[in-house]
Amino acid sequence: GVVSTGGPNLTVTWSYSQAQGKPQTEYRVQVTDSTGTVVHYDSGWLAGAATSHTFDAVAAGVPTDTTGSQLRALVLVQAQNVNDQGISPAQAFDIQWGVVTPTITSPTGTVTTQTVTVNWTFSSTRGKTQSAYRAVLTYAEGGATLEDSGKVTSSTATSHAFTYPLANGSSYKVTLTLYNSEGVAGTDTVTFPVSLPSGTTYPDEPDVGVIYEVGVAGRGFMLFDNRTEDTMRQFRYQRRTVPLQAQRFATGDTPFGQAVERYVFSSMSDFRGGRGQLLADRETSDPSTFLESQGVWPFEPQQLTLLNSVAREQSVTYGASDMATAGNNLYWLSAANQISYLTGPGGTPSSFTVAAAGTLDGFVSDGDRWYAGDATNGIFRGTTSDPGAVWSTIKATTLAWAAGRLCAAYPGTGSTTRNVFTTLNDSGAEEVANGRITLRPGWDIVSIEGGSGWVWFAAVNGDKGEIYAWKAGAVDSPFLALQLPPGTVPVRLTWAGGRMIMLAVDRVSGGEMELWTLAPDVTSGTLVPFLVDELGTFDVAGCAVKGNTVWFGWTAMDGTNAGVGAYDLRSGGYCKGYQSTVAGDVPSVVMWNGRVGFLVAGDGIWLQDPSSYVTSGWVRTPVADGGSIMPKIFDTITIEGKNLTSGQSFDVDYSLDYGGSYTNLGTFSDIGQRAKTFTLDQQGSALSVQVTLNGPGTSTPSLSVVSSKYHLLGAADTILVLPIDCSDHVKGLNGAPLDDNGPGAGAARARWLESLIQTVVPVQDIDWAETRTTENYELIAVDISKWSIYDRRAGRQNVRAVAECTFRKVAR
Repeated sequence: GVVSTGGPNLTVTWSYSQAQGKPQTEYRVQVTDSTGTVVHYDSGWLAGAATSHTFDAVAAGVPTDTTGSQLRALVLVQAQNVNDQGISPAQAFDIQWGVVTPTITSPTGTVTTQTVTVNWTFSSTRGKTQSAYRAVLTYAEGGATLEDSGKVTSSTATSHAFTYPLANGSSYKVTLTLYNSEGVAGTDTVTFPVSLPSGTTYPDEPDVGVIYEVGVAGRGFMLFDNRTEDTMRQFRYQRRTVPLQAQRFATGDTPFGQAVERYVFSSMSDFRGGRGQLLADRETSDPSTFLESQGVWPFEPQQLTLLNSVAREQSVTYGASDMATAGNNLYWLSAANQISYLTGPGGTPSSFTVAAAGTLDGFVSDGDRWYAGDATNGIFRGTTSDPGAVWSTIKATTLAWAAGRLCAAYPGTGSTTRNVFTTLNDSGAEEVANGRITLRPGWDIVSIEGGSGWVWFAAVNGDKGEIYAWKAGAVDSPFLALQLPPGTVPVRLTWAGGRMIMLAVDRVSGGEMELWTLAPDVTSGTLVPFLVDELGTFDVAGCAVKGNTVWFGWTAMDGTNAGVGAYDLRSGGYCKGYQSTVAGDVPSVVMWNGRVGFLVAGDGIWLQDPSSYVTSGWVRTPVADGGSIMPKIFDTITIEGKNLTSGQSFDVDYSLDYGGSYTNLGTFSDIGQRAKTFTLDQQGSALSVQVTLNGPGTSTPSLSVVSSKYHLLGAADTILVLPIDCSDHVKGLNGAPLDDNGPGAGAARARWLESLIQTVVPVQDIDWAETRTTENYELIAVDISKWSIYDRRAGRQNVRAVAECTFRKVAR
């Protein structure tokens, strides 16, 4: 039937009887897909004689909008003193609670206010209405939560106003989750930079000089009084003026000896760190990591070039296709029991039917022959013709050639998932009868890989993932080598360069495909995980290795079209690689005749052409701001590479809004020349440069250096140090406790001050009551000191804290 209401809870009911009248002592409820292969929910064994079980189907990850009896419920029971288990007939059904699609309509682009409001529209299939929302504000980098609305019940809300004060020059992320009337949730995110008008967003604190000693960003504070107690160090107010030479005009004729004194150069001459870095001027920044790229190859020293072009080598419309190479041939599944192959690029394909097979799956190779699993009949092995009978009667569909043998996974007795790991000899028989290990019911082995004398295999159960290890040739059973973080579900394992590369889906973050490296201990077989980055929302990806590069499938790599990404084993960087012109998943990637080939599901096989290049590709540098949000004049941009030949050129664009948009600056196309300096002469706080490489298709330009020159604008030479008292209980100038005193008040003051680092704020100095002059400073550092003293009156220790705030004056 159809379950259309009652979400997010789903109730499964059953009746129980036993021939000898034994009572039910345990039960277990499972919800799977229509084939029983994918387990969406498994209660595990529960004690009791209950005949119904209710669980949160949405939280469990059960699909919430299905048709055509795509789901089935199964109940297993255990009777008292009876060894066998009873299994109910599978009950087919559908859930029609809808799919929620939230759309954030604002903010878009750069935010220019100190706080932000998120606005949205709600959409849900099945006519369901909004019931609640949750809005979370985090930093764009690092993901630290700054403000969380919690789950707010509202059927009409279309906006939420955050109160957290945004810092100028920082980037933030809003994650919005909307719930429909059945509890089904959908998520949308938006990332935005902040550019606040300097010194214009904060009113003066009128009680400076009456209650407070100083004011920062419209808020009053007391300075720490060293006379009140014995401290290990003295904190003191400082204001000093540093004599510097007068500002000079920015010209390209400034002698170098003087230029390095007043100008700042931001340069990128090594691109091997790959993509993914937003800010260039931080302690943790990597000078070789850029912001983004498309159509270029960055992993050669001081040489960024265009990628080879790719073209559709063969049309493949079979939706469940897979590829493998054996000998010099490229094989693929072209129908349920049909295999096609090419003997060389550009050739005419041949095909044959495996007559004894039902539906082939798990297509792999040992280098000379292909292997294909069949869940009904067994494993077939062959080359260019129908092999006839099955090679092995083991009904496995997860296959891999590892440690010199075929490794496989198949469903154990009574299991609907591939929970048995086994190895086969050359005759197709199991080396250990009934497999080397049987995992717990519900676990599905999805990928197997070998290296350095070990075989590892990945297993999933709902939103849980584990990786097991087996020492090749050992009589010992496999063991758990790595338990993945909750929500991380492995998709593909690939051994390369002495480490394991893992593609996994993060079910917690909304289905983001993640790229991981797993460092092995070759003595014990255990693995240490390192997250490289998130790639996008998809859950199918093939993987292959060529030299020092791991190529992996990437759905919607440019936002629409499928392609393959590249992970460089030498640098640890990755980038977007070869791209098709069609959309779809990329379930299989191979190396064939020295070329990268990838399969786009439902479309065909795309193959690298090593003799031609794409005609255009680009790279974007990370944002350079000198570690400061003070206004700057960006004077010039210089690019350098190999001498240009006919048909080659560079286009240079720039962004002053943290990569939000780019404006064309000019083109460099002078044949025989290798460098050019473009005059920018633009004011801003941060700069990102985009360089587009253009070629005729038969050759590629080569980029080696991107450099920008800039100087600070409006820096005055006054340094101010304010030792602000950040204890929980502080008295004002009038001797009365401050209004915001209380447990945790000091820590809150300190955190608020830290949030203003690298922003320009108005400061009311200690003489403000007489001068009424508010000056603008950049807060460049906040140093927190804490210690405890014994309060005899209260009979306990009190924590004292001082925030030493260092400011640099900014001219209006």
